[in-house]
Formats: sequence, C-alpha cells, structure tokens
Amino acid sequence: MEIDEARSETAVRENGGIPLDVGMIGADGLANSPKPQAVGDEAVDNQNRSPPQAQTNYWAEEERVRDMLAKCFDIGILPSGWDIGELKEEGTTAHFTLNPSLDEIKVRWLKKRTVTVIFQEGSKNLPRKMKEEVIRAYEDIWMGEERFEQSITRGRVCIESSNVLSYIAKDVMVTQWMLQEGETRVALRGRWHSIAFKPWLTKKEIQEARKEASLTYFWIKILDVPIDAFCYLESAAELSIGPVIKVYPPERDARTPQLINVRIDMAVDALPKLKETVFHDVPRSSD
Repeated sequence: MEIDEARSETAVRENGGIPLDVGMIGADGLANSPKPQAVGDEAVDNQNRSPPQAQTNYWAEEERVRDMLAKCFDIGILPSGWDIGELKEEGTTAHFTLNPSLDEIKVRWLKKRTVTVIFQEGSKNLPRKMKEEVIRAYEDIWMGEERFEQSITRGRVCIESSNVLSYIAKDVMVTQWMLQEGETRVALRGRWHSIAFKPWLTKKEIQEARKEASLTYFWIKILDVPIDAFCYLESAAELSIGPVIKVYPPERDARTPQLINVRIDMAVDALPKLKETVFHDVPRSSD
C-alpha cells in the first residue's frame, strides 16, 4: 500500500498528538490565545498527574460503547463522561494514556466501518476539496443504483495525507462492498480518477507496515533527467543494478506534466550492485 508521508499536522497526529487552535474573546473583543499561568514548582508537580485510579473496564458494556461510537462518527455527537485513561499534564500539554478496553472497542468498531482510500497515479496530490468531491461522486454512483437501503446515506471523510483519506461508512455493508471492489475509477469534471480501497489500519499498524516494507526494497532517484534518456531509465536501472519494483511518475500532479527527477524502487537484493552514476552514449553513425 503506497501512502505518502502526511503533512506536518498529520505527522503530529501519527505521534498521538492533536494540535489545538484555541482562542478566547478578551474584554476588547479581540481573540487572544490563553497564556499559561505562572505557578510554583510544587504546584506544577501536583498538577502534572491526575490521581491514580482503577480504570473502568468497558468490555462489560461493549454494546453501549459501540452505540455511542456510532452516534459520534455517524452524526457527530461526542460522548462525554468517559474514563478515557490516565492524564498527565506538562505545562500547556496534556497527555493521555488511553484506557485499553475503551480504545480496543473503538479500534474494532472503526475497522468494521472504515476504509482507507488511496488516490493512485494521476490523481495524487489533489486539493483537499477535490478529494472529497471524488468520494462524493463515488457515493452518487451506488446511491443512484440503490445498491443499499435508503437509510444508508453518505459517510464521513477524513483527509489523512496527500494521497490518502479515511472513509467512515454509515453501515458495515458499504465497507465490505468497497473492500470487495478493491479499486475503481470515478469521473469528475471530465476527468477519470483512479482510487483503491484498503482495510483501515491504526497509526501503529501503518508504521509497522512501512517498517516491514522498507526491508524489501530501497529507492534511487535520478536527478535532472535529460529528455533523451527518460525512456531508457527503467531498463538501465534493471540491467545495471537489478530488479525494479516500481517507477514513479516524474510529476506530482498529472495535470501539469514535467520532467525533473524520477524515483525508482529497487529490490533490496540488488543493493550490492548500486551505482552512483549511469552514462549512456549515442552510437556512432555507420557512415
């Protein structure tokens, strides 16, 4: 599964953090960010950690939790009063060690209802709004075909990175159908977009998958590719180094073709034959 690295705000979420944009209305009517109050060292130590307590075991009320998750992700009603875990405060940062039973129920629920949508070559790096429009156009197809009950409507879209979004379906039947489809092409504004559907993974599972994949290949990048050498690149890499796994298009957006640098993924077994430079000579004329 090819997933581009997310932008900085998504990278924060991958590490478990959620950036907050906070403002308060001051007496003068202007929005002001709250300032941390100066307190003594002893007071800071006392506030750093919530009192230790036994965490609630939510497995005994799994059905109620699943119902609240459905209301949260389907219609946006946020649950309150949950024992989400242990809180540790450090200045303006709050860190929660999540309640394992509650988080496991959440993960299992999301895996049944969520699909990872990958925008493939030619449709990568679309604007955020256009990514969502492609998914809405895809929904129009199955809603127009009346493939599911009328009560099953549009799902929730969450942009994850430059070529990936998560789609939370309103019903597990939609999730199963999308995964069975595997991939499809969607027409939007006179252009076809290729998208693939994969099972949803947690951030930890994605990191483990990337680590495992990194053991099977390495990549090279050919810089400032000459126009008369472009068509020879894959063959040159295969003959001089070893098996080619994937060749990436030279442009990030197929709507604006360009030729600058080209990345090629190579089988890791070819690493000992790695070359720093590859030359090609024009054959002499037979005259």
